[in-house]
Amino acid sequence: MNQQGANICPGSILYIIQQGDTISGIAARFGVTVARILELNPYIDPDNILVNQPICIPDGERCVNCCPSGYGYGTVRYGQTYADLLIENDVSYKAFREANPRLSPSALIPGQRYCVPPKRANVSCPSGTTRFTIPEGETLSQLAANLRITQGTLLRLNETLAPSEFTAGRQICVPTGSLER
Repeated sequence: MNQQGANICPGSILYIIQQGDTISGIAARFGVTVARILELNPYIDPDNILVNQPICIPDGERCVNCCPSGYGYGTVRYGQTYADLLIENDVSYKAFREANPRLSPSALIPGQRYCVPPKRANVSCPSGTTRFTIPEGETLSQLAANLRITQGTLLRLNETLAPSEFTAGRQICVPTGSLER
């Protein structure tokens, strides 16, 4: 693997798509699964690969940016936001930031690997907020829309709560003044 390939595909082999290639053919040639190639290359459409398109091919089973014991892992897909990762993995903002200090909430890159921390105990909310009880039938997205704030803002303000914990009857913190409609 050349130095450029090491930078683009850490722990993997940089491969340039050739005329006639298919993902399944490349997988067979390198002795890996299609799923593993797609995991390393979440930005590609396997039904529409392009000649000269660079992709990463798994190179053995060595560990790159391993997660601590008890943690899961994931890969950022094209178009995902930080809030999407919190919701998909049902983890609090604070726990996710602590597990992924190098993952920028405002500049995610498709293909970035991240650690999914185990569930943690909840703690108190930050200052500058007002206690609010979630009404019956209200989802995180509906709650954010009704309060005219983003889901990401709610998750940051309630940094110890996972998205699934925004349920009816739960007391949460919302920005002071957001309840005035």
